[in-house]
Amino acid sequence: MSEVSIEADGIDAFVVYNGVRIAKRGQPNTPEAGTWVSLEPGFRVFHKGYPAKLVIERNGKIIKMVSHQCAGNF
Repeated sequence: MSEVSIEADGIDAFVVYNGVRIAKRGQPNTPEAGTWVSLEPGFRVFHKGYPAKLVIERNGKIIKMVSHQCAGNF
């Protein structure tokens, strides 16, 4: 089973999938603000629905949907 978490280093927040940082939260006052910026080729991370779920796609296919409570605050 795949593991997903949100971790922060004091400056940035990251989505970690199976131990690899795959996305970083966009910085305020930038075009990426409020979105997840991919750090690994083929991955896309975004929010969907209400209440929001964190969605992880790989090569265009959804591989994981995580509720807010499971992934931490995003």
